[in-house]
Order: sequence, then structure tokens, then C-alpha cells
Amino acid sequence: MKHRLVFRLTFMVTALLIFMALLVVTIFSRFTNRILVSHHQEVITDGVENAARTFTLELPPDCSADTFLATAQTIDRMRYGAELLQGVTFYRALLGDANDNFLELCEDRLQPIRRDTLPSYTIQVLHEALEGKTCCLETLVGEEHILTGGAPVRNSAGEVVGVLLLQHRSTDAIDMQKQINQVLLAGASVSLLISVVFLVIMSISFTRPIKRIGKVAEQLACGNLDARTHLKSNDEVGQLAASMDTLARQLEEARARQENETQLRNRFLSDISHDLKTPVTVICGSLEALCDEVVAAPDDVAAYHRQMLAEGRYLQKLIQNLLELTRLKNPEFKSREESVSLSELMGDAAMSARPMAETRGIRFVCRAPEHEFFVRGDYEQLRRLLMLILDNAVKYTPSGKQIFFCQEASGTIVIEDQGRGIAPEQLPYIFDRYFRADQHMQSDSAGLGLPIAREIAERHHIQIQVESSPGEGTIFRLVFEAKRLRCARSSSLL
Repeated sequence: MKHRLVFRLTFMVTALLIFMALLVVTIFSRFTNRILVSHHQEVITDGVENAARTFTLELPPDCSADTFLATAQTIDRMRYGAELLQGVTFYRALLGDANDNFLELCEDRLQPIRRDTLPSYTIQVLHEALEGKTCCLETLVGEEHILTGGAPVRNSAGEVVGVLLLQHRSTDAIDMQKQINQVLLAGASVSLLISVVFLVIMSISFTRPIKRIGKVAEQLACGNLDARTHLKSNDEVGQLAASMDTLARQLEEARARQENETQLRNRFLSDISHDLKTPVTVICGSLEALCDEVVAAPDDVAAYHRQMLAEGRYLQKLIQNLLELTRLKNPEFKSREESVSLSELMGDAAMSARPMAETRGIRFVCRAPEHEFFVRGDYEQLRRLLMLILDNAVKYTPSGKQIFFCQEASGTIVIEDQGRGIAPEQLPYIFDRYFRADQHMQSDSAGLGLPIAREIAERHHIQIQVESSPGEGTIFRLVFEAKRLRCARSSSLL
């Protein structure tokens, strides 16, 4: 069960190797068989033709087709030639004439044999040779190849008077072919065995990193997000291992974010409970004092009313922020798309932010942009984005310091304050919901301003870049997508 992939790879490749080996052996066997048969055909054709010429020289001038066999029986040199052919080549030698009569060397004599004892292919070769052609016919009987060659024997006048036939049964070729097949099968078996051994080794080497990746996946599934493959290779398995390690790192980061989110949520619930509890307690206490007529003086009653109004407005703002953040996170909520002038937008935001800054003794500095830019988006949401960041700058900037509000030549909007700054370890979390950079600072919000700003920025494809140094201040840059900006003409900031 542990090596199922190795077994499957070995089985499949071994089956392929066996098939290829059988195919090669079969093809090579047929090829060598064809070579052997062709060789015997050439030998028989040359031999029967040369022997027929020799027999022609031995015939008397007056030999004819009717007297060919009778004359051949009387010539010792022809009998000796037939003996030589059979003794040297182990071929069967026959002499035939146009009347389908035949002589065969038997007991040192050329003796007649019956025509019906000869197969049909012998008669076919005889007739072709009588037409003056040298031929060789291959016949397959069972697994045995029978080669019959024939050549015409002529008299001194050049007339065909008879035929010399040589017949060979390829039993030696069959034996040789069997030996070749045995050698091929033995070689293929040894090669297959060596290939299977190497294949098993290669399969184990190939599946080892895959098993390692599988174990890491199991550990990740069990919650061990520290598991890593530690595999390095420039192939697909290496890419898979790198992807698994990347996934493990992302899961670990996601768990850390989730734990941080949980901590922030718990802290938010604590903070929001406190933020809700305080105004509700104040309102309820003030109402009880008024209802019980504990406070009766007109000035005191008016002060209680103002306090309850302030607490009610704070509750209203808190609830509005929560609803707005929830709405912005809803993918079904669609923002309006219109052409918005950034100079007009910045002027509107500057007019609202300047009084807030001056009330706190902060100098609000605006610089007129060199060009007027237009962007597609929701004017109210974009104004809300600027006001949230400006409000945050005013809130964390001490009296006597400055806030700079300007636009760069590229269209980027810059908001720079000289406030207390943000610690480097807190900077990645300032846009997280429920987060407050300074928990001890009294504030009229629950840390929802920057999360709302981020949601608005994402909806308008705006990148918010933040730079901050503790004790020196913070810089917010709103970078618009170049394809969404349109530069029109010079403008001035109100």
C-alpha cells in the first residue's frame, strides 16, 4: 500500500517493455527468416542455372525433347553431376522433360519416378523452365519452407530439351531461425530484467519527493503549519514542492492574521461595549436624575440636556460608522460612477478640515495643484475618504504643529501631519477594523475611520501608501490608477 505508485509505474512500463521486446523479436525474426530464404533462393537459382549449362555440354547434338531422359540415363557425367549436387548442397536433383517424366538419382543411378508422387509446385517450376526461364518457387508447407528451382537444359541447337530441378527443404533454416529466436528472447529477457531493476530504483527515487509532499500535506491538514518539504529541484516536482511550501507559509500567515483578527475582535467587543456602555450610562443616569427631580435648577437641567445630546450624537456616529463599514464590505453595494474633479474635491475637503485644525491650534497648509485631474468615482465617498484621513491627522497632531494637504504632479494626493507618528510594528494593522494605535488616548471613535477609508479606496482602485516615524509624523499618499486619471488644465485649490 505504501508503494502503490511505484508498483503502478513498474507494472505499466514493464508491460510496455515486454510488448516492445516481443514486437522487436517478432520483426527481427521475420526479417532474418526472409534473409535466409532469400539467400537459399539465390544459391538455388545460381546452382541450378550453372548445373543446367554443364548438362547442356554433355548432351549429344542429336538430343531432343523426346530422348532427353533416356539419353541422360546413359551419360555417366550427368549422373556424376547429379551426385555432386546432392552430396555438396544436400539438395534434391531431378531431371524432367516436356512430357512430365522425371528422373531422380537413386542408388547411384538416374531412375524414373512417377509424376503423381511429385507435388504440384514441382510441375509448375518444370513448365516455367521449359519456356526457357530460370526460376525458383518458394512454398510454405506448415512451418517448413520448400524451395524448388528449375533451369532449362538445351541441346547444341539451343532448343530446350529438358529441365534440371533442385529442391531444398529449409529444415536447417528453421533450426537456425529457432537458434536466433532463442538468442533474441534471452537477450530481451536479460535486458527486461535489468530495465525493471533500474525502473524500480528510478520509481522509488521519483516517488520519494511526492511522498514527502504528501506527508507535509497531511501535517498541514492536521494543523501543523510549520511543516515544510525542503525540496529543491528544477522540475515539476520541485515546483509542486515550492507551491506546497508557499501554501504552508500562507496558511501560517493566515492563521496569524486570524489570531490577530480574533484578538482585535475581542478587543473591539470590549472597546465597543465600553464605548456603548459609557454614553448609555450617562444618558440613563441623567434621565433618572431629571425624572427624580434630583436636578431642578434650570442651568443644571440645561447642562444635563446638553450632555445627553452629546452622548446621543456619539452613539449615532458610532452606529453610522458600523453601518457604513458593513455596507462598503457588501459586494452587492454599488458605488456611483461619475467624473470627479480632484481639485474641487480637495477644495471641499480643505474647507471642512481647516476649521477643525484651527480650533485645535493646528496650522492647515494647502498647496494649489499644477494641473486639474478628473477621476471616475463616487464624489461623496471620495470626499469621505479624504475627510477620514484629514480627521485622523487633526486628531493625532498636537497644537502648534502643521498639516500639509497637496497634490503631486502625477495626481497623487498627499496628507502629511507632524503628529506623534505610528510605531513600525503597528503600521501594518492601522487599517484593520477594531484597531487603535493609541489605546490610552481618549477618542470619540472606535477605530473605524481608517478601515472605512480602506474600503472606499479599494472600491475606487486607489492605493493608500503610509509612511510614519514615531515623534515625527505620518504621510498618507492616495495613488490613483493611471488609466482612471484624466489631466485637463491648470487649476487652483480653494
